[in-house]
Amino acid sequence: MLISVMAFTSCDSNGKYKSSYNAVGCVHSNLPKSSSLKFSSFSGVIPFELKVKEGTGKLTYSGELGKGSATVYYDADGTKKELFSVDAGGSQKGEITDLKEGTVYVIVETNEKCSNGKFEFKIK
Repeated sequence: MLISVMAFTSCDSNGKYKSSYNAVGCVHSNLPKSSSLKFSSFSGVIPFELKVKEGTGKLTYSGELGKGSATVYYDADGTKKELFSVDAGGSQKGEITDLKEGTVYVIVETNEKCSNGKFEFKIK
């Protein structure tokens, strides 16, 4: 039996917030209205950039972890604020309303190696 494990390290220099992480089994996407992160193992920081097109918008979010702890921040007005935190075996869900037209950054940060995580963010 052959088992293959891949580890990735990324340092992105585009955008306002920088990514720097080590991950195994990591899948992430970043579209203007939705972003997601799912991993077997992750440690570090990964930012997402979402767009509120016209008028006001709502950010819905969810996050869960099997092991470790993570804090998720957002920046919709030039100030980085805590959105939520999640610990081992926990999950969080919620929303922020009345976001103004423009860019919304969502930043997932860990202080330790985390496993079996899933995070989703959507602009409506």
